[in-house]
Parts: sequence; C-alpha cells; structure tokens
Amino acid sequence: MGKMSTKAILFGASPEADRSYLKKLHDLYPDAFVICADRGAEIAATAGFHPNIVIGDMDSLKRIPSDVEVIKCAPEKDDQDLKICARIALSRGYRDIIIVCASGGRLDHAIANFYLLEYFFENEAKAELLDAKNRVFMHEGGNMTLKTDPDYQYFGLLPLDYTLTGVTLRGLKYPLNHVILKRPEVISVSNEPIASEYSVEIENGRALIVLSRD
Repeated sequence: MGKMSTKAILFGASPEADRSYLKKLHDLYPDAFVICADRGAEIAATAGFHPNIVIGDMDSLKRIPSDVEVIKCAPEKDDQDLKICARIALSRGYRDIIIVCASGGRLDHAIANFYLLEYFFENEAKAELLDAKNRVFMHEGGNMTLKTDPDYQYFGLLPLDYTLTGVTLRGLKYPLNHVILKRPEVISVSNEPIASEYSVEIENGRALIVLSRD
C-alpha cells in the first residue's frame, strides 16, 4: 500500500464560474484525502478527484459511488456541511488542509467558510482557502516571510481581531511601519509585492492574508 497523503482537500458546493484551478490542484495533489460537502462530490469528480468521504443531507447529490464513505446528516443541524467536513478532517488526523468551492454563492456561507481558517488554526492545523482568483490563509501574529508568487499580483491583510498592533509590511509597494490597524478602517488591501520575498509582522492580533489576481 502506498504512503497516505498528509494533505486533505475539502470541497464545498458553491457555484463558481471558473473551476479551472481545481484541475491544477489535482495535478499538484493527486493523492490528497478528499472530503466533500454534499454536491461537492460531483464537483470534485469533474476535476479528477475521487472523494473519500461525502458529508451532508444528500439533498443535492444525484449519485454516490459505492466505494465512498457516506456520513449522512439531518437537514436541521447547528453546523454547516463544510464545518462538519472540517471536524472529520481533524478527527482523521489531517493537519494540512485546502478548502475549495467555498467562496461563491450565499454570503453567509462564504463568510462562515473563511472563519474555518481560524478554526483550523485553533486546532493546530494549517489551512488555506482557494478559488479561481484568490488564496486566503491565516496570520496568527508574529513575523511571516512570503515568497512572491507571480500568479498573485495583489496582497491584502484583513484583521480578524478588532485591532492589530505593531503591523509592519516590508517588500511591498505600500509599506507600513509599526502601525495600528482597526477592522473598520482597513488600509492594508490592494498592495503589491515588489521584491522576490516580503514580510508581514503583527505584534498582536490575528488576520487573514489574501493573495489575489484580476
């Protein structure tokens, strides 16, 4: 038996006009453990992934392969399907997570899915959310150095806590030096890397980093 992948990919079922990024993701992680929220199983299959687990009330899934583990949930529940996928990923030992098909559609679901990044962090896991134009992940405070990715021209820093203190940005078109950022007054979006690598330092507070392209 081959070595089990250490990466899990969680599929939501959000409508997306461009899913080409999923095929690229499959090329990178063909052996990832795949957990799907309901109709996310069909989306995964179209990108070449074979779901390992399907979770949900099965209200939108037409057919489930016989070799897939199914965890059926009642339609009335506290957690959304993708949150249950997150719990299952952690319970199976995965600590390196990618979330996809999770940022389109209903806004309440999309915002809740971004909060999953913080949920994974609090459970000692690394997670990021991807769609066709964006890559989003947590900054838990301290100093983070990032290599410039030519696929993403823009950088944004969005506070999760109401106040971030000691924010310093280096290697970006619009640097900051030890400033205070407050959530209602965000001045840290639409930035651009200007060096081969750049750094993001936060003395106190948590934020989301958003790498984007047009």
